[in-house]
Amino acid sequence: MAQSIKLQLRQTQGLALTPQLMQSIKLLQMGSLELHQFIQKEIEKNPLLELNNATDEFPEERRGQVSEKPESEKSTGEQPRELDGQTNDWDIKAIEERLGTSLENVFESNVQQSGNNAGGTASNSPGIEFSGSANDLEAYVASQQSLREVLTQQATLTFRQNDELRIARDIIDLIDGDGYFRNDLEMVAKSANAEITTVADVLERIQKFDPPGVGARNLAECMRLQLIEKNRLDPAMRIFTENLELLARRDYARLAQLCDVDHEDLIDMAREIQELEPRPGDLFDAAPVQNIIADVFVTTNNDGSWQLELNTQALPKVLINREYYAQIKDLGLEKADKKFMIDNLQNANWLVASLDQRARTILKVATQIVKHQDMFFLKGGEFLKPLTLKMVAEEIEMHESTISRVTSNKYLACDRGIFEFKYFFMSGVGGTDGEASFGGQSIRLKIGNLIAAETKDSVLSDDKIASLLSNEGIDIARRTVTKYRESLGLLSSIQRRREKKALGGG
Repeated sequence: MAQSIKLQLRQTQGLALTPQLMQSIKLLQMGSLELHQFIQKEIEKNPLLELNNATDEFPEERRGQVSEKPESEKSTGEQPRELDGQTNDWDIKAIEERLGTSLENVFESNVQQSGNNAGGTASNSPGIEFSGSANDLEAYVASQQSLREVLTQQATLTFRQNDELRIARDIIDLIDGDGYFRNDLEMVAKSANAEITTVADVLERIQKFDPPGVGARNLAECMRLQLIEKNRLDPAMRIFTENLELLARRDYARLAQLCDVDHEDLIDMAREIQELEPRPGDLFDAAPVQNIIADVFVTTNNDGSWQLELNTQALPKVLINREYYAQIKDLGLEKADKKFMIDNLQNANWLVASLDQRARTILKVATQIVKHQDMFFLKGGEFLKPLTLKMVAEEIEMHESTISRVTSNKYLACDRGIFEFKYFFMSGVGGTDGEASFGGQSIRLKIGNLIAAETKDSVLSDDKIASLLSNEGIDIARRTVTKYRESLGLLSSIQRRREKKALGGG
């Protein structure tokens, strides 16, 4: 069969992901903090964009209570004067005396005392003038040290010989974020060209550093190091730490037999172990805590209906400076400059429209959540119903992937707290009447409540829990109960029975 090359014209339809469309998709998925950072970058790139710093548009009940100052404490706009021979707060010499140093040593900016007044006499109210850029207060705050920095400082003071200090630094570099040394001593000895006994001695001395338990090679050794620091590592406690797997299984009888202690002493030992830090490295390198900003507020109207309101503080107010664009356009720009301004205007229009569409979509999805989960807002988590992305997508006539993006990193605030949108989406479990009317989260809460109400004489097995839930109209198998129980971090019935008997003395 002969082959040849030829050209053909074909007309097809397709959806092209333009940069603007991709930007809209990304905006839907961004959380509040990420959105503000993105907007700030866009404003820096686009001269036509401005951030509207208008006053807070929250109604009065959304604002904090502000108590008004008494008339005697209200500012009159004047400098504080000297009263009864006392120096006012703006007296530089008095400030320097309280600080114990001159202001030039405290602030990098030049500090000058105001000069003579027009009459040639010194001013009664000398002022402070700062020149240069504003001081960054964060520059005066000590940064949090990492675990590696803390250990290196202690090693520098501990090891005097260069060879030992070099080995110590190699070991410290291999200590992970949990504070454990999980590598082979022979590998360190080979890398440092040293005897393994020397490396072991250096590691043993590092294990005496702060925080207690650092440099341990396993959990048992970490516990022992901390007990040594507390002077509590007796023979019984050493045996206890060597059999932590029995503690995990709540096999207190076997532990008491190995440690040769009675029931009360064993319980005290277990509580002492639980007070220790299993990951000493967690005290360092902690990620900064980020506050959650609610995107939607849900409140109750007087007639019992729900009112949804977008959090205006979580939505950047972006404006387009069309007046500036008109002024620039009339200057007779060159072709490249004119294209630059036209592109910026188009991008600005698209961004403002995308932000508006994002806000509307968030409100639509939140409305459907409240509509389907109204019993949760009235009575609590046990009344959560099955809800899927597909159900919401069909209600508001959007694609399921769009709903998935909207529910990511978005939060809803109500009287019961702040919840992520995804918290309200879950698969359903069938009822005994054949209808799927029970959400997975509500069943987890029911299982947790049943187990929390147990006594040492009435520990419920997974089969018994499934039977009790069936009496409430929930058609659930034993293996599903086991899966939900384990997701809650709850022990099996055998382990719970051992623990309750041990704690109860029976």
